[in-house]
Amino acid sequence: MALFVSPFAQYTDASGNPGSGYKLYFYQTGTTTPITIYSDSTFSTPTANPAIADSAGQWSAIYVNTDSYKVVMKTSADVTVITADPVSAAGVSGPASSTDNAIARFNGTT
Repeated sequence: MALFVSPFAQYTDASGNPGSGYKLYFYQTGTTTPITIYSDSTFSTPTANPAIADSAGQWSAIYVNTDSYKVVMKTSADVTVITADPVSAAGVSGPASSTDNAIARFNGTT
């Protein structure tokens, strides 16, 4: 139960363009069942799932109230960019897929 730490201070596509409008979907691990995400560390303010990146390809703080979950990043046109499952406070701990190899950085530390 912690702050979701995006490995991307700013997400950019393969051409270097900001991921404006990119979406982060949060699910129960191993499923497509959405989980509640929060904008505060006390888990008192639920926020929209998916979380939408701003015009610079950045997200506001996202807090999750579970130890393990699935995250899917999609473009603004709903094309999947990255899937990581499971994700935990320690980072990705299982198989994941990516169309641009960014998943290698999806561990919350690099």
